[in-house]
Amino acid sequence: MKKIMRELVIYNYDPTPEVIRDIEEMLINRKLRHLATDLALFGIDRPEEITEAIERAIEVCRMAGVPVAEHFKPVFFCRNNKVFRDWRLSDLALKLAIINAGIDHEFVCLTQVDLVRRSLNDMV
Repeated sequence: MKKIMRELVIYNYDPTPEVIRDIEEMLINRKLRHLATDLALFGIDRPEEITEAIERAIEVCRMAGVPVAEHFKPVFFCRNNKVFRDWRLSDLALKLAIINAGIDHEFVCLTQVDLVRRSLNDMV
């Protein structure tokens, strides 16, 4: 008796027309107005602390159900024959990265306090 091998291939079907996806991508990209390296403007300038702040901000979005791809987009650039990764960020992503950076930065602490004060004022 012959054994017949059957293979099931599942394709990821997306009925959204490509032009619609392109428009969605364009609209998302318009909101990504900052770079992670912009955190240096706030004193957060070591690559490892920028990476940690971005990773924390991404996790905050995931846990809160915020679509990560709408607020964070990795980008790569070349300098002196080396490739570096940066991130394009929305306003939300930048602020989340700031408040999730190390508290050894005065601006981070001031931003966290301001955020809580605003939240308390909204509750009254």
